[in-house]
Amino acid sequence: MNQSRHALVVGGTGMLRDASLKLARDGWLVSMIARSREDMESMASQAARERTGAGGDLHPLPLDYRDSSALCAAIRNTTARHGPIALVVAWIHSTAPEAPRLIAETVAESSTAFRFVHVVGIEAAEPSRSEVGREPWMSRIAGMRYQRVILGFMFQRGGQTRWLTNDEICGGIERAIADEEPESIVGVIEPWERHPPLSS
Repeated sequence: MNQSRHALVVGGTGMLRDASLKLARDGWLVSMIARSREDMESMASQAARERTGAGGDLHPLPLDYRDSSALCAAIRNTTARHGPIALVVAWIHSTAPEAPRLIAETVAESSTAFRFVHVVGIEAAEPSRSEVGREPWMSRIAGMRYQRVILGFMFQRGGQTRWLTNDEICGGIERAIADEEPESIVGVIEPWERHPPLSS
């Protein structure tokens, strides 16, 4: 495994905010891609205040990951500045279907071994899908260990269901990073018909 402590977080200013800051507190140098420069700079200031030892910096990379050229350029630039990336944590909407592959391929240009923790919504576990979570490009990236984290739902008292809170999501992602299992589920995904309504 690459001994670098450089992590790339994609889409980490919203529900993944606390997970991103936890990586910094754990000594990772975190390069973060998101659209909101203001949110990332606020997080970078918080990470700097909480830093107690080596590492722990958070570097904003403000861009829209749907812009493939800007996405790849930002990854190459942050790698040149901070060293090879050993960990990717990515929450990417379906509006950018090529982004996960582009991120992995670009990271692999300079990282001989890295983990790709791919955070996906419950739609990825829809029962009618075949070969759920696996795409041909994933097996072609040299040195990559792919992990998928599926965000499910929770049962409440009385049998009602609800979506996960940000704290529950971050806790599940932190466990996935620590456990290194190929696939993990935060909450539950079954029975499928009991999940709360999906956003239109």
